Amino acid sequence: MRYRFSENEQFNYEILLALGATWQQGADVGEVLTAASAATDGDAETWVSTWATLARAVRARAEKCAAHGRTVSARDAYLRAAGYFGTALVAVDGCADPEARLAELFPAATASTASRRPGTRPPSESPSPTKASRCRATSSARRAVPERCPP
Repeated sequence: MRYRFSENEQFNYEILLALGATWQQGADVGEVLTAASAATDGDAETWVSTWATLARAVRARAEKCAAHGRTVSARDAYLRAAGYFGTALVAVDGCADPEARLAELFPAATASTASRRPGTRPPSESPSPTKASRCRATSSARRAVPERCPP
């Protein structure tokens, strides 16, 4: 038996994807389930609004942690916020004004990712287009393993 969180295939997949990110602190089960239950099934506007609201709340928590010197908590919250902004962006093309929603959410998602970098050990860097183009995934029996990018 398989449980579905949404009748909409894409929304169901995105919820499962978010839940799958919990093992690396990319999401919180309670936050994901709360957002999933708040979004109207198949309605892009409520999907985007629900996940964007969650992302903003988590980002505010990250900023508060960072202001108090709690770098690990801030890093983890920035990671979750970036993921939630990404989850919101999945349905932006179904909104009444997708360009406006994209212009609102995409910079917030990238800012959350950039804010997370100083808290990582070792510090991470922003991928450059030339490095990213030289990286390619190779398949294995269990997962895709990216090649090591040259410095």
